Amino acid sequence: MTKLANAAVLDDAIVAFGAGLTAEEVSAARNLYRTATLVANAKFDKDTDPKGWYKQFNTVMVDLGWVAQHYQFDSNRHSAKGLTVDNVIDELLGVALNGIKAQVAAPAVLLDIASAALENLPADAEAYAVFNANSKTSAGGRVSVASFAKLDDHTLYLVMGVMDVRNDSAPKEVLILNWDSTSGETYEGAIALNIGLGELMEGADDIRARLDGVKATKRNAYLDFIG
Repeated sequence: MTKLANAAVLDDAIVAFGAGLTAEEVSAARNLYRTATLVANAKFDKDTDPKGWYKQFNTVMVDLGWVAQHYQFDSNRHSAKGLTVDNVIDELLGVALNGIKAQVAAPAVLLDIASAALENLPADAEAYAVFNANSKTSAGGRVSVASFAKLDDHTLYLVMGVMDVRNDSAPKEVLILNWDSTSGETYEGAIALNIGLGELMEGADDIRARLDGVKATKRNAYLDFIG
């Protein structure tokens, strides 16, 4: 059974990787995810246009070689006043998994990996503080969880669940307290993608070099600013 190997906080997302991936595969997948994030950030303000942002993110991932198996991002009004992040994310990941069930025997491991990452995050005080701060938005609060796993010898799968609550009731501890869903708009997203391992590694060195270049440019700009 594939289990959680490692997870990281990237912006407002928990990005989790299952066991069995090589370090090179994790790096390549993370860099494609970062590239799609940077492009979406450049084109859309996630706080004011989350639908545009996630559509652009998904488009870039597909353009970089991923195969889209499920995509939805819509507003949703819940009858229940309180929403817990873990319940909503589990539900959304389940929706995304429906897109790949016909292809693999045990896609539920992707949900297990995501659930373990959510459960373990508060134990890392530094990572949790970063995630908690990044999840606060000008419109309320947003949480996304992305889970990567190899479910066969040839393919990497990604499922992603997003919860974006657009009111001023976002709790201080985003993974613990309920979110009030009745006084504002809630956006929810479910994404499923896959990529062949050969295609995943194509251009990996070039992408890493370009991302390192972006980081170096920003670093030099800051150094120039302080003289």
